[in-house]
Amino acid sequence: MNTHSAGRAPRGRKGNNRPQVNRRARLRGRRADICPVTGKVRWRDHEEAIQALHVAMNAKATARSYGVESRRNECRVYVCPACRGWHLTSWMTASGFGLTT
Repeated sequence: MNTHSAGRAPRGRKGNNRPQVNRRARLRGRRADICPVTGKVRWRDHEEAIQALHVAMNAKATARSYGVESRRNECRVYVCPACRGWHLTSWMTASGFGLTT
């Protein structure tokens, strides 16, 4: 007996029978770490942060193409002195904070 709805793929799967994976989970391969000081997502290295930045920028561009306003404003990455991880930020420059990127 077929337990699935007629004509639909099993729940949690797309038509190509591959499991749906959260984009962030696929990018990271693990649960998100949060910086205890900033509360931002902590990326392990520069490459991972750049990939996340591209995902954020693509999300904003996609929303714009559909005529939807997006709150995504990330424009660069930086090393956090507190957790030594990488974060995304919407600040164009780090001037005034004694930081350089």
